Amino acid sequence: MKNICVLTVVDTISATSMPVNEFVLYRYKKGYSCRQVLIVCSDKGVEDVVIPESIVTYYVGDSVRKIRACLKRIKQDCTEKGESLVCHLHGQKSALAFFRASIGLGLRKHTLYTVHSTFSSRDFKYKLSSCLCTLLAKKANCVSNSAYEQYQPWVRKHKGANMMAIPNGVDLDRIDQALLGDEDVKPSINSLVCVGRIIPIKNQKFLVSLLPSLPDVTLVLIGAENPSYPVRQYAEELGVAERVEFTGLIPREEVFKKVRQSLIYVSASTVEGLPVSVLEAMAMGLIPILSDIAPHREIEKETDVCSVVPLNEDKWIKAIRLQQGLGVVNVEALSSKIKETVRACYSLEKMHNKYMSIYEELA
Repeated sequence: MKNICVLTVVDTISATSMPVNEFVLYRYKKGYSCRQVLIVCSDKGVEDVVIPESIVTYYVGDSVRKIRACLKRIKQDCTEKGESLVCHLHGQKSALAFFRASIGLGLRKHTLYTVHSTFSSRDFKYKLSSCLCTLLAKKANCVSNSAYEQYQPWVRKHKGANMMAIPNGVDLDRIDQALLGDEDVKPSINSLVCVGRIIPIKNQKFLVSLLPSLPDVTLVLIGAENPSYPVRQYAEELGVAERVEFTGLIPREEVFKKVRQSLIYVSASTVEGLPVSVLEAMAMGLIPILSDIAPHREIEKETDVCSVVPLNEDKWIKAIRLQQGLGVVNVEALSSKIKETVRACYSLEKMHNKYMSIYEELA
């Protein structure tokens, strides 16, 4: 393998950030044979994300001038170390800033841009900037086959073999490590759990709207709340606030422990790439009930253990009651099958083998 330095460029970092957790930190933890550098296009880090000292990290805000200065420094450092620099771009805002900052530095031919969301369901501004990033990068990939198939056809045609699908994976070791000592926890069939930022496209209001018809059911929402999407207020208006738990943003290990206390995972999202939170829950044996969108159907097709349901309250209530009525033996058998299937299909090791091949080509 070539002597490679992987520069990861992101908009922000957080405890649930996939580019940081499933890419940067996973490669560090597993000892991948590449040096890593991180550029974060915000002013500072966050308390619950610790970046190892060996990964040089630059917090540049939205300053193109600062990004360019960092790129020159990184490029010079790679030259002195005899490394080939590969640039992996994970966000539209930071990717566009990177392309402006790197003019004349000869880095575009070494770039990979990852599309983390389904293209067809987004607004015009997203589509325009996504296409621009994809066209400017040497290579681009979507995080699911369905996201690739729904991407702008003429862009896919123009990119040819330089655009592909690399499905997301799950950090199974991290989940298992976090749950050590919790083997005796008995998850509740009456508890629904959902992980993700509380924003309109995640559609948590729909989940809350089910509770008046499910008086024995509680709902746990894990993720940062958005004031412009007042789900907490909506729960109060429906009279179900005492049965909805808002955890806010919590450390990843605590997320796993909290999720494991439920037996049914729910996602009513209207837009996804390939949802890691769903795959993580399934890797812990949770039974998924998911909205009828292409990435969820892809998981259903790949694993054959999902319930994909149109966003209709009556149909969702019926699906939840169906799982609750399975009985202990059947629930345990289904949970075990889900856990084994997802772990076989969606490991981070499998995902990274594909990314490392792309890095080799770009180097």
